[in-house]
Amino acid sequence: MHEHPTDNDRRKAAQEVHGPSKAGHFEGMGFNGKRGGGIPALWDSSDDPVSLEEAIGAGGRGVSEGNAIQAEPTSQRVTERESKSQGHCDFAIAGTDAFEKKDELGLTGRKPGQSYSKEQRQRILDAVKETNSKGVAIINILSGIKVPRSTFYSWKSQKANKTRPISSNALLESETNSVISMKEKQTHLCHRQISGLLRHANVWVSPSSCYRILKSEGLIWEWILREAPWKTAHYEPFRPNQIWGEDWSSIVIDGQRHYILTVLDLFSRYLVAWGIVKTVTKTEIKNLVALAIMSQRIGESDLKPILRTDPGSPNMAADVRIFLREVGVVFSPGRVARPTDNARQERFYRTLKQEEVYCHDGYVSLDSARTSIGYYIDYYNEIRPHQSLFGYPPAVVHSCGNKTRLLEQYRHNVEKAKQNRRQEWLLNNQKPTTFFSGNV
Repeated sequence: MHEHPTDNDRRKAAQEVHGPSKAGHFEGMGFNGKRGGGIPALWDSSDDPVSLEEAIGAGGRGVSEGNAIQAEPTSQRVTERESKSQGHCDFAIAGTDAFEKKDELGLTGRKPGQSYSKEQRQRILDAVKETNSKGVAIINILSGIKVPRSTFYSWKSQKANKTRPISSNALLESETNSVISMKEKQTHLCHRQISGLLRHANVWVSPSSCYRILKSEGLIWEWILREAPWKTAHYEPFRPNQIWGEDWSSIVIDGQRHYILTVLDLFSRYLVAWGIVKTVTKTEIKNLVALAIMSQRIGESDLKPILRTDPGSPNMAADVRIFLREVGVVFSPGRVARPTDNARQERFYRTLKQEEVYCHDGYVSLDSARTSIGYYIDYYNEIRPHQSLFGYPPAVVHSCGNKTRLLEQYRHNVEKAKQNRRQEWLLNNQKPTTFFSGNV
């Protein structure tokens, strides 16, 4: 029958191995026979050829059996132990960094009350078991990774590994099959939609239960939103007079509402034709399109442009459709409540109103409005630089008919300006040459 040594026996054995002065030093630090029998918790058995279990462990084996002790000088060992314990936490004794371990286990930056996943729990259990086998106490390991002891031991207990009992409110097998069957038949439905549709069949399953069932069957996938079709440019012209945009906007003349009608070339942003009328009817639309064709000198044998408009009643009139068919213009109305279908025309009206119309409280007469707006349209077409046209005015792009050629010309001029700057800099910073005459 073996006798376990008491706390006094442990303290005595420690004094025999490490000297009475050092043992007294540890007692002064608070190791007074609690949880270790007076032996420091940060003790490193690797420093001694004989482990602590062999020195003071069970079975009565220890120094009294005459085991040979070959130890380093006690002052050196204690100094090393003190530096380790003061510089790092208990993980450092076993050669493991607590901060690195927390990163490996995904514990860095955790919020209070945040739950642990099943895989994370198992990794923590394995890591603690591995580190504990190296001689580090579990309490010190948990303190280093900031995991509560009660939480750890609840995982380790048998209760945590037991399967949860079936609840009296568990779903019936028929309800589960109904969820899976509807998802397989209509794969586009999400779990919330399935929960709502099953109510018509008197199957009452919550959206969260539907999600859990579908996830266990691998029927949940990422929901990808469809891109709006009008965000993709379906009408991108590559030459002048290929696509025109037609629209109108209201202005105030002598306290009464009038309308300005415009036809804009969508390739060059050049205003082809415009007019100011008091009302917009099918007659004004036909006259505006005829004026645009004549201003661009488009003959009968030439290709006619596509006319992009909104679905307003004057544009959709039967007489307008017949007229456009007779002159060879392709009619392309936009969708209802979709101003982006004719976005460049709408953007022109913003520029016109911000830089011309809103600068006046209202035009005095129809003639003054036509004169003022006419001056601005000439400025817009011939002089005003356009950002989407590389800084060129619409008239230059409309007459050139090739944006690639204009872009190459722009880059060539920029490079030429850079060379001129370099030459000017060299001339201004060139050092004068000094000539010496006679003997030096």
